[in-house]
Amino acid sequence: MLVELQGGEGHGLEQDSASVVIEEVELVDSEGRVRNEIAFGDGVTVRIRYNARRRVERPLFGFRILYKGTQIMEASMLIDGYGPDNIEGKGYIECVFNSLPLTPKVYEIFLFARDALGIADIIRSGTYAQFRVTSEGMNRIPTDGPLAITHMREGPVVYAPRMWRWGKEET
Repeated sequence: MLVELQGGEGHGLEQDSASVVIEEVELVDSEGRVRNEIAFGDGVTVRIRYNARRRVERPLFGFRILYKGTQIMEASMLIDGYGPDNIEGKGYIECVFNSLPLTPKVYEIFLFARDALGIADIIRSGTYAQFRVTSEGMNRIPTDGPLAITHMREGPVVYAPRMWRWGKEET
């Protein structure tokens, strides 16, 4: 179970006036287990459990992953396109990452959802959960440099696979 930060911490709509109430935000590993820690580079699903108090046509869900209050990445139906035609009652929305490119640190999930036009909030937006990326799995990438693991823990938040090349210019 993720650390739930209850209802969005003062952003957007008041919970009583929201069309949709977020009941839980979970990270699910590739084996279907709910986790609050994931290994570096693992695949993960962000599952948003909601209760739509009334029928909402073509809702647009999204979330930002924050590190120390700074947005690192966003997954949003405002970018990717519509999800369900409508929601009503209890249900869930999932966003699947084959490999989450975040380095070992603690992150927060800032959740938002809008109406079909992408303008009006339908939930109380805010930070709903925290999770930690662990160093486990770092053996999947080259970490031959001095202080590689320490630098990954204390340095940048995103790891992009890459290859270095070098050579000497012909004269």
